[in-house]
Amino acid sequence: MLSPQQYAQNFAPHPTPVLLAQLYEFQRPLDVFFSSGFELRAESDKGAFESWSKEAAFLRALFPIAQANGSGSTYALWLPQAGNLEDAPVLIFGDEGGVHVVAESLAALLRLLSHDTEPMVDTDKVYYYKLEDADVSHEAASYADWLQKTLQLEPVRTSEEADALVAAAQATHGKAFSAWFERFYAG
Repeated sequence: MLSPQQYAQNFAPHPTPVLLAQLYEFQRPLDVFFSSGFELRAESDKGAFESWSKEAAFLRALFPIAQANGSGSTYALWLPQAGNLEDAPVLIFGDEGGVHVVAESLAALLRLLSHDTEPMVDTDKVYYYKLEDADVSHEAASYADWLQKTLQLEPVRTSEEADALVAAAQATHGKAFSAWFERFYAG
């Protein structure tokens, strides 16, 4: 079982963001997924990002959050300059390629997780499509309830809502992220 101290190493030298500490406490007693493919992980060595660039400035700006899907994609906070992780946008590093801004904030990511579907990531885009007859994660309903009651965040009910969250994040942070990323990765 992942300890709070192990998970906190992902964010050094910053403290664990409050929303992620709360999510950790929600996930800790569960033996099953609350959102398809999502799992908090300790990745303080930042090895998941080294295939993109090994430059210190690149790695210093990325803080792993969790496994994003069952095949190895990773969510991370992006903080290229001094600041607060609480306000950092969320990225996804796709296991099949592609790096994208997916959420303007941790609150937006937590909302996306309530859609209970794995992100589809390719080099051009990321999306959260869910079939109407898709399997539901065992704890999806309790997560949606927790999200509303504990954090006062509205769960995402449709793929269109999920797409709108991603589009808003990309409109706000996409150009700045792309310019920053291209400094380190030529593709």
